[in-house]
Amino acid sequence: MPRLTRRGVALLVAVVVVFAAGQLLGFAVLLALAGVGVGALVAALLVGTHRPKVEVTREVYPDRVSRGGAAIARRGCRTRAPAGRPVSPPGTGSASGSARSSCGR
Repeated sequence: MPRLTRRGVALLVAVVVVFAAGQLLGFAVLLALAGVGVGALVAALLVGTHRPKVEVTREVYPDRVSRGGAAIARRGCRTRAPAGRPVSPPGTGSASGSARSSCGR
């Protein structure tokens, strides 16, 4: 279950204050603004329920290495997206143009 961040809690408090002010002062604009704030909170909570499916692997070759010997380590990261959504392989960037992989370095 998603939780509100400090900003989310601050927005919730602001929504309550703006709604109360709209009711007391009779300003429909304040009531509409409070409604927009509630909509933003609901949208954030709905987005927060989605957890990305990430698979991370680490392999080291060979299993045993003598002192001073060489070893190779390989790391993999794969994101599984719902059908129809593009996924960038690690290190190639993302749809937003970021050069960093979504799995970190």
